[in-house]
Amino acid sequence: MRAAIGGIVKADGGPVEAEELSLLVSRARVPGAGKPRIFQGAGFGLIWVPAIPDAAAPDSGGRCVVVLDGTLDNRTLLARELGLSPEAAVPGAQPLLIAAAYERWGLEATARLNGEFAFLLWDRIERRLVAARDDFGARELFFTEAQGAFRIASQLQMLGRPNLSDLDDEYVADFLTGQVSIGPATPFRSIRRLLAGHRLTVTAEGRPETRRSWDLHDLPPLHYKTDAEYLDHFLAVFREAVERSLETGGRAWAELSGGLDSSSIVCVAHEVLQEHPGRAGDFATVTFVWDETPQSDEREWSQTVVRKYDLVNHQIRSDDLFFDDVTEAALHRSEPHFGIFAHPMYRAEVDLLRRSGVEVLLCGSRAESVVLADQTPPVHLVDLFRRLRLFDFSRELLRWQRGTHRPLANLFFSFVLEPLLRPHSYRRSSEDERRLDPWVSQDFARRLGLRDRLRRRWTKRTFPTLAQEVQYERLRRSEQMVHRGYHEWTSEARHPFLYRPLVELAFSIPWEKKVDPELGKLLLRRSLTGRLPDEVRTRRNTRGPGPSAYKAYAKRWAAIEPIVRKSVMASMGFLDAAELSRAAELVRFGSSSKFGAFTSCLAFEFWLRAVTGVEA
Repeated sequence: MRAAIGGIVKADGGPVEAEELSLLVSRARVPGAGKPRIFQGAGFGLIWVPAIPDAAAPDSGGRCVVVLDGTLDNRTLLARELGLSPEAAVPGAQPLLIAAAYERWGLEATARLNGEFAFLLWDRIERRLVAARDDFGARELFFTEAQGAFRIASQLQMLGRPNLSDLDDEYVADFLTGQVSIGPATPFRSIRRLLAGHRLTVTAEGRPETRRSWDLHDLPPLHYKTDAEYLDHFLAVFREAVERSLETGGRAWAELSGGLDSSSIVCVAHEVLQEHPGRAGDFATVTFVWDETPQSDEREWSQTVVRKYDLVNHQIRSDDLFFDDVTEAALHRSEPHFGIFAHPMYRAEVDLLRRSGVEVLLCGSRAESVVLADQTPPVHLVDLFRRLRLFDFSRELLRWQRGTHRPLANLFFSFVLEPLLRPHSYRRSSEDERRLDPWVSQDFARRLGLRDRLRRRWTKRTFPTLAQEVQYERLRRSEQMVHRGYHEWTSEARHPFLYRPLVELAFSIPWEKKVDPELGKLLLRRSLTGRLPDEVRTRRNTRGPGPSAYKAYAKRWAAIEPIVRKSVMASMGFLDAAELSRAAELVRFGSSSKFGAFTSCLAFEFWLRAVTGVEA
């Protein structure tokens, strides 16, 4: 269940005042929130603000108090291992299940939890707070220490209204050089982020300590004799991932863009629900369509899936649904993100889901980091060469030469020789190697060494093979692609591709079984042969909302221009005001080469104004 959660622990072990907890509650951004619950005891206080008005409150008796945002996918297995009744595995009993797991296994219980969640647990006996996030960052937790108290919350702004003087230059530098924020830093120095897949503990008398609770480092490689075995195994676990997502709540729908990822989820969900006739009739799909911008529209593919499975498809006309209500969108996000400009689209979807009583929305985002998208490089070549699998190496080298039309010497140098010369590091993806944007202040660039950051192509390796390292980095970076903001509060947005057993399986399968010189997502494409319409299963080109957003930008220029002209980030020395205005004008009159980078920077400006209360 979606909920805003938070907690306070006093450093001196003293009581937490009710007013302090009420302040946490008042800062939570939960549209249509249910009744908040406050739990207090010696040295601690926890709050829970559900997104559902009639939600049942967590049990506050016993050794532990648990407040949860999200859901567990392995509830039935946990209940069985703990010797509990089947009733302990229902969604509403998840806090009790977490408490029981903690009482049985202690801090190691966090590694046994599988799902999309963040939770806070107070142990009355040990006088200890335990906080944890899911493995792939679908839910968030932020914390700060101030005035003799430790505070933690699922939304950054619950910890207090940030101010411009607290803005973290290092975070801004990383943002402006295109690096996705996956570390502990947040936009503000006084607030830190609990990393995905980590747990945090803090006693009433101590400082917080964080530790990784789960990762992929110890997974052995998987080897089957035939390709069919890989595909059968993948399809079985993918089906399980969709099934667990459907079990999150009641009526379930799925987003259907017409792309391979969302279409695959719809296909498998339809198959699963045919075994449950009572629920199959409730299943439907949602598609964003564009009548005025054919370059964005994908309904020809989505309708192919709809016709094959005879599905109900709700279409949301999305022309011109950009750049409105940006402040409201920004206040529902804990970090700047260009997604705030698509808020009208999400609001239209939210209204539809709310009217239809939908509790679960299946989403295909973040699949690229699990099943590996098109144009994934052959980083496995050096692994084959290093292990002296020379026959396999020669075969793969020739396959990629024919598929990419690159000279053999070029492939050998880039993907074998270079990595061999740097055995303890790896080359980061090309997305980190672009040139500095012209609107970045030259003084700020020199002071923070932004050009050196862009040129820093190599970073430390931690996995035995380069292929594993590259996929792990993609998994970590994909955290920012998950559904966030106002949109997520109407229904439980689930991401089947983030199902832990599926990620573990995909990570263990050899690289050459997952990627191809011409096609990505081989596991997904091949395992759904005969299930998914071939024109969708084999398609390579995709469309997106970019062209429509581009047109909307020009229409909203009257509202955007004052923000650009009086840029807060320029006044603070991060951006060059003249270059920023020039870039904004170019975008307005048709230059799209920097549209993505510029709108990301503009999103930071809008977000910063919203969360700090700076007037336009």
